[in-house]
Amino acid sequence: QQDSFLCTDNYIAGFESGFRFGSATASPATVSRAPGSTSAGGWIANRVTFTGASIATTFVVTAGMFGALALFGSSTKRSLAGTGQFFFMGLIGLVLASILGVFWHNDALQFLISMVGVIVFTGLTAWDAQRLKYMAADLPEGRRGAYAIVGALSLYLNFINLFLILLRLTGERRA
Repeated sequence: QQDSFLCTDNYIAGFESGFRFGSATASPATVSRAPGSTSAGGWIANRVTFTGASIATTFVVTAGMFGALALFGSSTKRSLAGTGQFFFMGLIGLVLASILGVFWHNDALQFLISMVGVIVFTGLTAWDAQRLKYMAADLPEGRRGAYAIVGALSLYLNFINLFLILLRLTGERRA
């Protein structure tokens, strides 16, 4: 059961890195179909692996963290552009380490991937919130809808990945 959860987690992190590479050229219709495919498999794997109370507690903690990070990112005066590139490179490293973790089952590696994942996705959440704030102010009126879909999906993927990583770190597994 843990292997299916790890594969789902790797799939979503890999999807996010691919999304960040290709979102600038994808159509809004294509991008708007992606969230359902990423969340269904993760939800089924988590319901089988973790207790309901553990999922609920982790969801509340993730929602609080996500809200605070989005508020920080959209309200800070300091530019997070440089840190965003740093966290994106961390995301690529995280995907590569996760692929290694699928083949090499090591608890220390999985713990390291989880800790780095929390750092990467907290940074990406703040950076995305600030990036979307500035992007909304600079876009012409007709282009805002397309970028709103891409921005919402980016924040959604940050939330889902942060949730899955925190669940893997703190979640109580079924017996």
